[in-house]
Amino acid sequence: MFVNCNTLFWSSDLFKFNAAYARLKDFTIGYTIPSKLVAKAGIKKLRVYLTGQNLLTLTKLKFVDPELTEFNNSVSFTSSTSARSYLLPIFYGGGVDLTFQ
Repeated sequence: MFVNCNTLFWSSDLFKFNAAYARLKDFTIGYTIPSKLVAKAGIKKLRVYLTGQNLLTLTKLKFVDPELTEFNNSVSFTSSTSARSYLLPIFYGGGVDLTFQ
């Protein structure tokens, strides 16, 4: 333990954690329907897809998002912008791309 003379707070390495992580940020899978099947409906191209964001995070840290930090900025540790305040949003979606003749 040591004293930081600039801030006069006691410091410790007790709360240092290994923040190594792996994350699947974006994933999209799609399929283009063969044009022979959709030509009768006046469609030149039809593609359907599913997408997801932040689907998987592998980390030993369960209480904080490893990409966010409240350090090295002017926000206090207990502020509402702290990484410990919000859960990481997970998004699922899908869509259809159509090209008409």
